[in-house]
Amino acid sequence: MYRAIAEANDLFEEGRYGEAQRAYRKALRLSPGDERAHCGMTVSLMLDKKTKEAAECARNLARLRPGEAYPHGVLGTLLEKMGRLDEAIVCYGRMLEIDPGRTGARFQMAMALSARGRDSEAGRALGEAMDIRPSGGTDEGLQLKLWDLYRTRDDDSLDGRLTVDVPGMEDMLGVLYRRADADGSQGHAQDYLDYLSGRAGRLADAGRYAEALARVADFLRLRPGDAEVLLTKGMLLEKLGRPADAARCYDEVIRASPGEAPAYHLKCGLLAAAGDADGLLECYRAALDAGPSEDGASLQMRKEHRELDRCLRQSGSAGSGLAEFMETAGVAARPRWGRKDGEPRAGRRPGRRLRAGRRA
Repeated sequence: MYRAIAEANDLFEEGRYGEAQRAYRKALRLSPGDERAHCGMTVSLMLDKKTKEAAECARNLARLRPGEAYPHGVLGTLLEKMGRLDEAIVCYGRMLEIDPGRTGARFQMAMALSARGRDSEAGRALGEAMDIRPSGGTDEGLQLKLWDLYRTRDDDSLDGRLTVDVPGMEDMLGVLYRRADADGSQGHAQDYLDYLSGRAGRLADAGRYAEALARVADFLRLRPGDAEVLLTKGMLLEKLGRPADAARCYDEVIRASPGEAPAYHLKCGLLAAAGDADGLLECYRAALDAGPSEDGASLQMRKEHRELDRCLRQSGSAGSGLAEFMETAGVAARPRWGRKDGEPRAGRRPGRRLRAGRRA
């Protein structure tokens, strides 16, 4: 069975979702109770945009493993995507009965309750998401984001400014990649998210930008809102000649994390390439006002802002000042995967390397 699952996983990793689904079905015929095959079917159907079928697979998995929290969270997300909010709320509730520390499930439940007009229940669920002891990992990280957003908000709603992972997806991928070592003990193969991010980076380095973008899209379907991957998506969109879509990626990161200097840095590169001197100045100022970050991107932006101000003051026009700035500061060379083929390229890009949501 391990060989059958490994072969199905190989197809899955290559983005051949239809073939992977056939392979997982074959594995299920051989062993109907195999948890990994159910996980593989569910995730491959999700990425293949077959939401209804994926939900049925997740439901079967929840019946197979009623004491496990993760199938209920994934099922809840799929039902919510289908507009079946009441059923999704029940699924999130079941996940929380099994593991009360699932902050992501509490947040998703709060959003679903609010959409159903059950505002008092939504408020309680959101309060619990911020107050309860998280299970760890992504749940702990989400709770920190919630607290930060709560402290800085200027109204009484969260208005969609925060995007979370699919509750239970990390567990599902962990089960899918479980394998039997030679001694029979259980180990874990490379995480699928690591695979997707690494594959995207290799494709981009090879100039296969559309294929790299497809792998990034798969990553973001499983882990929406990941800042580093969104920045990479923006750079790939720039390379594909879609600057407006790239700007939306950078703006999404800025809305969710106002202190994310690399997002401002990449947006500044877009504005400079578009010849928008006023917008460029405003973007630099917004970045420097956003927070006290002292990472490399922030320090570089302070230097560039001073240089831009000097060039604009000493030049006879905004156009010539911007042209001088782009030449002296090297802004036209960013990002490594962006701009037109004939333009100069920097030796390294300002954003951090794509590594499955982990900070470099």
